[in-house]
Amino acid sequence: MKRTDGFTLVESLVALVIFLIAIAAFSSHAISLFKYQKINEERQKALAKAEYILNNLLAEGFSDDCLSVGNHSCTSNSDCCGGYGEDPAISWNVSYGPDNYTKKISVTVNFSYQDYAASVNLVSLRGDWEVSK
Repeated sequence: MKRTDGFTLVESLVALVIFLIAIAAFSSHAISLFKYQKINEERQKALAKAEYILNNLLAEGFSDDCLSVGNHSCTSNSDCCGGYGEDPAISWNVSYGPDNYTKKISVTVNFSYQDYAASVNLVSLRGDWEVSK
């Protein structure tokens, strides 16, 4: 007498293997998505820091020490970094712009997540408009 209802043990095992393969593929994809989401979160935090520092620098006087020509960092010039004083991931470079009345400010913030490391960089010009008149 042959049974016609239900599944055989072999059919159940094949279905289980197919299901496990699908779950494994999905979970590796989900782990990658989670990693890239965290990287993007770190990038957003770094961008917010860079915007904050750049805005602070742009608010300084043209001849302020924070805007002296050269390379700077929050570890050496923590007074220029506002709430991010002593943060080693933040640095900026100041150089003269197209003329002597402008300075090019380039703020860089490094960030990392697990084995991924990168940086964001914002650039702006600051003019000494009182002298240029």
